[in-house]
Amino acid sequence: MDGWMKNEVTHSDLRIRNEGRDSYYQVNILPIMNNKAETSGKLVVVSDETTIRRSEMKLKDRNEQLQSEIRKNEKLIADLDAFAHTVAHDLKNMLGKVEKRERTRN
Repeated sequence: MDGWMKNEVTHSDLRIRNEGRDSYYQVNILPIMNNKAETSGKLVVVSDETTIRRSEMKLKDRNEQLQSEIRKNEKLIADLDAFAHTVAHDLKNMLGKVEKRERTRN
């Protein structure tokens, strides 16, 4: 909020902790100009963004959980793929032996 003493628009994000909970606010300070282009005051706009910030944090946490689940599932899929490959290989060998045995019988 360094520019509030000058004739500049300033923007700041504030976090206030009260009883162990964080609240988030956006503060905008704008100069009010008169008809001579002189500063005649300041307009201060304070917006409570607590709900938005908390929702963003929850979404971020949930996204991290989902990414972790995806990594676990990808590993399971790779393990199942390797197992299926092994089973297919073993089955092919057994079928080859059965086929060979049938040919020698006939």
